[in-house]
Amino acid sequence: MAKRSIIEKFDEMLRDIMNTQTIFSGKTIVFGGDFRQTLLVILKTNKDDIINSSIVMSPLWNHFEKLKLKQNMRALLDPTFSSYLLKIGDGVEETNEKDEILIPCEANIPFIDEATSLNMLTETMFPNITNVNLDFSLFVKRAIRTTRNEFVNDINDVLINKFPGEETTYYSCDENISACIIPDQDELFHSLTPQGLPPHKLTLKLNAPIILLRNINPIEGLCNGTRLLCKGFNANVSYAEISVGIHAGKAVFIPRITLETPHENFSSIPFKRKQFPVRL
Repeated sequence: MAKRSIIEKFDEMLRDIMNTQTIFSGKTIVFGGDFRQTLLVILKTNKDDIINSSIVMSPLWNHFEKLKLKQNMRALLDPTFSSYLLKIGDGVEETNEKDEILIPCEANIPFIDEATSLNMLTETMFPNITNVNLDFSLFVKRAIRTTRNEFVNDINDVLINKFPGEETTYYSCDENISACIIPDQDELFHSLTPQGLPPHKLTLKLNAPIILLRNINPIEGLCNGTRLLCKGFNANVSYAEISVGIHAGKAVFIPRITLETPHENFSSIPFKRKQFPVRL
């Protein structure tokens, strides 16, 4: 979902190029999205700023023709859970005295302590993960989602330790690109995993599921977010198989590349990291 400022600038550019005052210079522009699923993500801001940056707050919004899809394809697979999510979105789902939504017992892992409950969650989502004859297609169909990258790292550590097979670990080469002199910079950079960068210590196993973090070759299916299965390792090139989409089953090679911290990352010192552009 793009910011309204980007769409408005695009409109201004088309008007200027075509020398007209007609919205989008009279060209047909198609936008797609669901405000319930793909809200704007704006760092270091608040709810009001996010709402004001949305396209619905733009003066262009009233000129759009709105088309709504009628059939929810995901709801066909699990209509009960889909209905539950819609009630939450409509604000009609029952809440407790603290205005908290109650998660159904059948969808809830009880909290005992952090380690025990996390282990129960992983066993529920990926049963028999330690089995050497594990059905690896299970990882294509399931995922554990959480709110922060640090939680993702913790869960990935638990899962890769349980995953069958011999592990292969790759360490990144980090380089300072800021003007300031940083004491013990290597140790500092190794401890950081900014958004969009792979970890300094990347532990993989044969058939472990990974996700690509950069667009390497979109034509061949190697895009940011592509899910793959590890099929082989080398010092500078890893061998994998695409597990989803129209390219599923295709064998690909992923090289080590040099990545930089995102420019909008205000919480990290800028540096370069040479590593495989993947994470578990």
